[in-house]
Amino acid sequence: MSWLAIWFLALACLDLARSSTVLGRHTPLAVGALVAVVLWPLAGLTGPADLVALAVCVVALAAWLWGSTAAVAGPPEHPPGVRRTVLTLLAPPVLATLAAGWATPLGGPLLTWFGWAHPPLLGSWPPEKAVAAVAAVLAQWGTGNVLVRLVLAATGVPRTRDGEEFTAEQRLKGGRLLGPMERTFILGLGLVGQLPAASVIAAAKGLLRFPELQAVHRESLVDASGQPVRPAPGPQRIDTATEYFLVGTFTSWLFAVVCLLCLR
Repeated sequence: MSWLAIWFLALACLDLARSSTVLGRHTPLAVGALVAVVLWPLAGLTGPADLVALAVCVVALAAWLWGSTAAVAGPPEHPPGVRRTVLTLLAPPVLATLAAGWATPLGGPLLTWFGWAHPPLLGSWPPEKAVAAVAAVLAQWGTGNVLVRLVLAATGVPRTRDGEEFTAEQRLKGGRLLGPMERTFILGLGLVGQLPAASVIAAAKGLLRFPELQAVHRESLVDASGQPVRPAPGPQRIDTATEYFLVGTFTSWLFAVVCLLCLR
């Protein structure tokens, strides 16, 4: 759990750094690697197996950054390496779980500080769980957005179709802000035992987006000159914006729920 908690925190910091528009291209990897390299010894993870795990952690961070960047930026019709990129996200937790018996329990100066400071809301938790909880909250604002974009790229949802001028992402404003907010609410409600209250978030988001989705649907029924468009023969697909909304929303919620389950 100690390896997994610090890797998750490093991953969350990496993805938060990549969302900045003022940092260089290689800065996110430097941020993630720095978090891992600094926290590893501070947490007392200095054994041979711990050092091997640190090297694997840094390599996994680099693979995730480069793979996800290429997959999201690639052509929508053939996004490169989306499945391989998702595997680089799933592999470290699986490996850390399988090799957990070799991991040194979290200790060192970090444990000493934790026992002295008793951080608010986290002081009653085991140190590993507290670190993982901080990482989970940060991940909702960085890693969650990247993962949603990967899933959308893999399904081809964001691409324009039938001569559309704007992508679904451009039509539905605020998704990259509303997504982290709703994921954080779901995670927080789950941690305090009020997960059923998250249904309010689902209802509010539906009410917020329904007028936009209806407007996009009406636009799709007419051409540029305002004349009705005759539906093409064959099976009818749902509107691009609706598909984008559904796939993105359920992926976003699933990420928050998985993070919550890992902290239970």
